[in-house]
Amino acid sequence: GAAEPLAAAPQTQEIDAAIEALIEQGLSTSAIAKALAGRGLGERRHLYSRVSERRRAGPSATEA
Repeated sequence: GAAEPLAAAPQTQEIDAAIEALIEQGLSTSAIAKALAGRGLGERRHLYSRVSERRRAGPSATEA
């Protein structure tokens, strides 16, 4: 995909780390999106698609 602007990197890494942690806890995609939106990390629908992408990418995406 397209590269994220560098300015967005710290928050995107934080979001991805939170997503990974919640996936490991067994939460559903919608529950994760709701939880992260509640923390002020973005819009729920945007976060929902991001969670879906992370699930498709699999754990190996963060273990590089």
